[in-house]
Amino acid sequence: MEIQDNNKQRAEQGMPVMLVAQPVVDDEINLFDLWRTLTKRKFLIAVITVITTSFGLAYALLATSTYQSSTLLTPPTMFNIIELNRLLNASKVDVGRKSEKHLNSIPLYTPKEVFTQYSKALSSISIRRDFFLHSGIAEKLAPEAKTELQLRNAFSNFDGALTFSAEKGVLTFVGNNPEVIAETLNSFVSHVELYLKMQFVTDLNSNIELSKDLLKRSIASKVALEKEIRNDQTVRLKEAISVAKKLGIENYRVPSSGGSPTTAGSALSISATVNIPLYMRGRISLQAELDSLKERKDEKVYIPGLRVLQNQLAEFDALKLSPDKIRLVRVDDPAFAPQHRISPKRKSIVVGSMLFGFAFALLIVFLAEYAERNREKYSSC
Repeated sequence: MEIQDNNKQRAEQGMPVMLVAQPVVDDEINLFDLWRTLTKRKFLIAVITVITTSFGLAYALLATSTYQSSTLLTPPTMFNIIELNRLLNASKVDVGRKSEKHLNSIPLYTPKEVFTQYSKALSSISIRRDFFLHSGIAEKLAPEAKTELQLRNAFSNFDGALTFSAEKGVLTFVGNNPEVIAETLNSFVSHVELYLKMQFVTDLNSNIELSKDLLKRSIASKVALEKEIRNDQTVRLKEAISVAKKLGIENYRVPSSGGSPTTAGSALSISATVNIPLYMRGRISLQAELDSLKERKDEKVYIPGLRVLQNQLAEFDALKLSPDKIRLVRVDDPAFAPQHRISPKRKSIVVGSMLFGFAFALLIVFLAEYAERNREKYSSC
């Protein structure tokens, strides 16, 4: 310090100064110093590492375990939906309002189409909510949820934990209870299938009821028309009988080729009755026909095509769809209670906390060593 002060005074006076070599301070730490530092503070390193590892172990043991279960779904076979297509095909009945071309153009269900609709139903929020609230799942997964807000939050968690991959056909559910999540998955698959079955049945039955209503209307219309025709024929016959009485025509006669009327009986006479007036048939035959119309009990046997419509209506009445015979999905691999949790991963947590604790301890040791060296350097000056 004296040499530096003298040099400063000499420089201020313009005199030459003395150059003194200063020692070079080496700030690098070699391996030996590093090892000595670690061994000197090994107790601190051990304490910090043990503390962080203990925290990690406690979390791994106390954290709620999460499990995951999956089920693999595949499209049904044509045999599985044959009952569905049977009813659809049976509904292709022409009741006078659909053309044959339109009826034949109605496509049958395919396994791919049915599975596509089933896949959409799996992701339906309304179906999931109905399953969650009315299938006992809310009581199992969230027994503490009582208010509407709590139920909404519980359903939101349920909906987020239930995922479906349409490409792979894999339905996955995540939860805390292995048995409950497996049971929930299998129940949900059955619930959606039953819901879709009832939707198919309702739609087809609606179409059948509509077709039956059209058939009944058509039958009633034909019967009413036949009654009108009968009444009209009765009026014409009565009028013709009155004219025949006035003209004294008792028997069936037609004009002869010479112009005078002849009694009917030959094939020629019969063939010539096409354009003659009705009263020319004679009072006796007209009266017989009128009596026959009055004695008629059932006009239906005289209506063309009526029996065909009645037979179609009877076939519709006999149609019954059996939902138990329909399968809209095949469960290739049902859900089972998982044996291994997906979180927390205890080994990874313990090892990670131990490594973190060791690294943190080394940082503390090196900072402490650096602070101690600086303190010694300043104290020696």
